[in-house]
Amino acid sequence: MAITTLSGAEAAVRAIRLTNQTIQVRSIQEYHR
Repeated sequence: MAITTLSGAEAAVRAIRLTNQTIQVRSIQEYHR
């Protein structure tokens, strides 16, 4: 259980970070228009 939970948490954190990076890039692109 612990390993599965940790793996799931790491995957979730990575997904959140990727999403935040994508949002930041889109915001920058929108800002420069």
